[in-house]
Amino acid sequence: MANKIRKSATAFLILLLLAQVLQYVPRSEAVTPGTSIANALAVSSGRVNATFADAPQYYKVNVQTGALLSIQMDVPPGSDLDLTLYDPDSTNDDPKQISESKSLGDGARKFIEFQTTKTGFHYVKVSGVKHVGTGTYTIAFFVTNFRVLFAGFGTQDSLTEVAPGDLGTTLSLVVRNGADFAITDFIATIDLPPQFSNSTSGRVLRQTLTSTIAVGQSAAFSFLVNIAPSASIGSYNLILRIDYLMSSGLVKGSSVNVPVQISVTGKSLIRLVTENQFLLPETTNDVTLKLKNEGTSATGIIDFSLSVPSPLTLVGSDNKWTLPS
Repeated sequence: MANKIRKSATAFLILLLLAQVLQYVPRSEAVTPGTSIANALAVSSGRVNATFADAPQYYKVNVQTGALLSIQMDVPPGSDLDLTLYDPDSTNDDPKQISESKSLGDGARKFIEFQTTKTGFHYVKVSGVKHVGTGTYTIAFFVTNFRVLFAGFGTQDSLTEVAPGDLGTTLSLVVRNGADFAITDFIATIDLPPQFSNSTSGRVLRQTLTSTIAVGQSAAFSFLVNIAPSASIGSYNLILRIDYLMSSGLVKGSSVNVPVQISVTGKSLIRLVTENQFLLPETTNDVTLKLKNEGTSATGIIDFSLSVPSPLTLVGSDNKWTLPS
């Protein structure tokens, strides 16, 4: 009986693991592309399969100005295929080429990445030669427009002054999903310059969010960063690499690089100085107070209030002042 239970448990575990693996098998559907720009097959972000014979095949993808259009094609064995991207104003008689594919690795994968400058259908041509084999290829389209809404130390609502030599400071990123599809397994990766390190003294920041981020929603990332004593006060330009899965079908998207700028601000240190060491009793005394910034960062607007002990009183004042930055 115990042996049967162990076998059932083993079988259940195998089935569970198999189910988890199958969840991450990219889904794609077989399609029939158009034969010209005029009758190009309209597709959206996702992965499809098609079979190449000998004539060029055409797709079209609707993209907004400023979005990143990424296209990847797995070239089948025995074929030599390429991708060509055409402007929205293209026609059969006047195709306006704006990009062509490059090879990844041994040439078994071709890709195009193009930052669009127009809104409308962009046309994609698959062309080449099938020497042997089935000619069946997989092609994936991704329209993304990730935007970094905030990058800095502290939080979006409460910035933190940081200076060279600070350890374990919180670096926050808020990234908006501007893709035309929901995403999951949202990964943010930053390769740090020598002036910074992560909590284990490494040079890479990486965090994964497994929740689903809907179209237009934002995701918040938080990292602990050390600032080297040799770092300079000022701005630093970093590259944020974004990886993700389409939540529908769990198709792995193309990595996207987004520029990010952060600042080592220095720290303001305010010291209060008075020129009056003694006060005369039973008379009005003029007191001069000076606020001196002895830190390494300029201040913003300072709201200053003063409380005095009894029996002293302040004459002609509400005890509050605002000093410009």
